[in-house]
Order: sequence, then structure tokens, then C-alpha cells
Amino acid sequence: MDAVLGFLESSWPWLLAVILLSLYLSSGLHFIEQWNRHPVMRFGKYVGTLQPGPQWIEPFTNRVLVGIDVRQEVLTFSMKEGTILQTHDNVPISFDTILTMQITDVEKFILNVTDGDDALEMRTLATVSEVVSRTELNSLLHERETVCTAIAASTQLRVQDWGIVIHDVAVRDVKITDESIQEAIAMKARAGKEAEAEMVRAEAQVVIAKELTLAAAQLTDGGWKLKGMEVMTEMTRSADNNTVIIPSDIVQAIAHVMSK
Repeated sequence: MDAVLGFLESSWPWLLAVILLSLYLSSGLHFIEQWNRHPVMRFGKYVGTLQPGPQWIEPFTNRVLVGIDVRQEVLTFSMKEGTILQTHDNVPISFDTILTMQITDVEKFILNVTDGDDALEMRTLATVSEVVSRTELNSLLHERETVCTAIAASTQLRVQDWGIVIHDVAVRDVKITDESIQEAIAMKARAGKEAEAEMVRAEAQVVIAKELTLAAAQLTDGGWKLKGMEVMTEMTRSADNNTVIIPSDIVQAIAHVMSK
């Protein structure tokens, strides 16, 4: 027992050194997830970014910041309550903007912008307002892909110094906030559909008329008499029909007698 105590008393400086060295090494060890990047600051200056995997960095002079997710992210932005978007033809509308973005340059993202998410939202909504003000309602409704492409391109120009790439922009839930304009558009749509239906009926009648003309050309005098008898038969099928049918031969005979 005395030997053990003697050994500990003589070697405690080495044990302390080993413990301190272990704490030093472990405090500088970081395990970085595949989708994260950790910026490193040294005395207030950006010096690099920790990549995925096990990384070691000197812990006393360096400070590792919170990880930045570099995966693609889908964000939904809505105009704030009371804000009205107005198209080029003065139609008030509202819709949600769905933006797919990705941080590709960590250094630019942490050095060139404060609170990147809020800044991106404000830039996106400002771009949406500008693009919509140059676009007529009909183009917004029927050429939505072109409008979204314009929003994406313009937004990318505004955030290119932030290390952000805009992959895609889409709009959903497009609504016209003026009820009278909604009714006018609905009436126009109904009128258009009714006009299309009339055109279809007219085209069908033309086809029917052509087919009837061809059929009539094939009928002989006897065929016409048979067709007339068929029509009369159809007319007398109903019990409520009060039509009196007089054969044409009798009519001709009466006309012959009256002429004498």
C-alpha cells in the first residue's frame, strides 16, 4: 500500500498532464454530419469551414459556429396581411410563392448577409411584386411557368452575393381579391364555354345535313313512299297523338273530282 501511494505521489504531475492533454484533444474534436458545414472563426476572423466527417481544430484560438445545412430547402412565402399585389392590368391578386434554394458558399452566406432566411424572404417578395406588376392577369393564369422563371431569375440576381442558389420557384393558390372581377371572369368563362358548345352543335348539324343529302340522293320514288309511311308510323305511336293521317291517293282522287 505504501508503494502504491508512493508511486501516485511521484507520478501525479504526469497523470495530470495526461488528463489535461486528453481534455485539450477532445475539446478540439468535432464530428460533422454529411449535410452540415461549420464555419470557423479565429479571433473574430473567418478562417475556414469544417467539412463532413471527424475533424480536429485547435480549441483555444478557434471558435466553431453553428452548422449550416447545405441541402436544398423548400420555403413558402406569403404576402403579409394588408399587402395587395396588383397585375399590370390593375387586378388585385394574392398567392403563395414556393421557393427551392440551397446554400452553396458558406463563407458568403455568413459574411455577406444578416439573418439569411428573413433577408431571402424580403428579397423574394419584393421580386414577386415587381414581376407581377409587369404581368397581365391572363399571362399569370395561363403562362405561370414563364412568370415563375422570371421570378426565379430576378431573385437569383438579388441574392447572388449571399452564396445562395435558387433552383425553382412556383406559385399556388392564386386568388383574385376583388369579387366583382371574379364574377366578370366567371361570366366570360361561361360565355366562352357556351360558344364552344354552340360551335360543336353547328359542326354536328353540318355533318348530319351532308349525310341526309347523300341518303336522299339514294332514295327512289318507292323509297320515298316507304320513308313517308315510316314517318307516319312514328307519329302515331303515341296514345296522346291526335294527328289524322289521310293517304295521299285519297287526297289526289278528291282533288280530281272537285276539278270537274
